[in-house]
Amino acid sequence: MNPYENLAFLVDTLNSVQKIRQSTGNRVTHLAKQERRDEVTKRYHNIFQSVEDDLVGTIAPLVKSHPTWKWAKKVKGVGTENLAKVIGLIEKVERDGKYGVECFDTPSKLVRFCGFAVIDGKAEKRTAGEKLHYNSELRSMLWRLGVSLNMAKGKFYNFYLGEKEYLQNRYEKEDKKVMPTPKGKLCPGCRKEVVVKTAKYCPDCGATLVKKNEPENVIFEGHLHNQALRRAIRMFVIMLYTAWREELALPVRMPYPVERLGHSQVLKPEEFCE
Repeated sequence: MNPYENLAFLVDTLNSVQKIRQSTGNRVTHLAKQERRDEVTKRYHNIFQSVEDDLVGTIAPLVKSHPTWKWAKKVKGVGTENLAKVIGLIEKVERDGKYGVECFDTPSKLVRFCGFAVIDGKAEKRTAGEKLHYNSELRSMLWRLGVSLNMAKGKFYNFYLGEKEYLQNRYEKEDKKVMPTPKGKLCPGCRKEVVVKTAKYCPDCGATLVKKNEPENVIFEGHLHNQALRRAIRMFVIMLYTAWREELALPVRMPYPVERLGHSQVLKPEEFCE
């Protein structure tokens, strides 16, 4: 039996409660701007906030007893809630009597399950009519964690900066120019750029706005940022895998690029500790 099976259930429950708490909170805020008040919404918002706080308090000691915490607690920007939402979804995996990280005999397999594999030189995406090869919820949780790692300005942030510089230099050698991401979106109806913050539709013709495509030989700064952040998150997954399996005394294999393609970069989990 998986001793952390309950963690997966608690994380699922926390995610559901947070969505409702955010929804009721948004309604309370919206009504307040109109100088209105709905006591029923306010009461349920407080109830869900209380349930969320209770769940967070229940999850924290479980995370601190988990094999990954010995390493993760030394990584700037992780925290118990962010880590729980990652390891909880991995602990849900069960195959042939194994569970969690035991189901992945290589770090590359876990990276793909998390949604950060590179297939034919490109990030893996949804394909219409095909079954997903990764857990979309887990990928979202890791993106959230990646943002937290960057904001903390720790060792993973330094790794992100190094990858960003490497990518920029590579694009310059390929005669590609890195340019600021356009602030606006493109209206296919009016055929013009529309500067908006959150709107999805053109205020003039009502057409659905789309992001501006990169011109040939141009890389937007936002694209460069996302590429570097993906690499940092992928490295976090590999380090998590290594630290987790080492703590469980399980064999640890090198990532596919190192083991099969001759890449020389071999980093260790302790190199990302503060």
